[in-house]
Amino acid sequence: MNKTRIYNAIVAAVFCVLCLAGCKKPAPIEKIDLTGEWHLVTFSAGEAEKMDVDVYIAFDKATDSFSIYQKIGEGHYTLHEGTYLLKNGILNGTYKDGATFACSYTVSIENDVLTMTSRDITPEEVCTYKRKAIPSEVKKDALDYGTKAETLIRFL
Repeated sequence: MNKTRIYNAIVAAVFCVLCLAGCKKPAPIEKIDLTGEWHLVTFSAGEAEKMDVDVYIAFDKATDSFSIYQKIGEGHYTLHEGTYLLKNGILNGTYKDGATFACSYTVSIENDVLTMTSRDITPEEVCTYKRKAIPSEVKKDALDYGTKAETLIRFL
């Protein structure tokens, strides 16, 4: 009788191990939240690295919208707005006029630093943003300047 109990316990243990081995843990749910205002700190993109740029981005999760304040070279900031989609760590966006981002981006956030890496272009672009409020003078400059045809170059 003692041998029967031991045998049954061993069979039950093996069965449990086999059942558990077949179970897969669900994939972790990604919790990347872009909400807030960000300032471009560094970017690398081959020859484009030599460009003189200053970029602020604001993401609003409630409306899935973004606002980009950018200044390329000398002159004024320009404002570009639209909506974005962040799914499985991949960011895509569409501007108000229907144009899409130049490519999609893999995003990660660590210690208030947002890293965006291009996915579909060569050479790969890596942009690093630091969480920072957009200065009121940047917003005012973009509003005062308005949208001009020559400012249709978009950073993203």
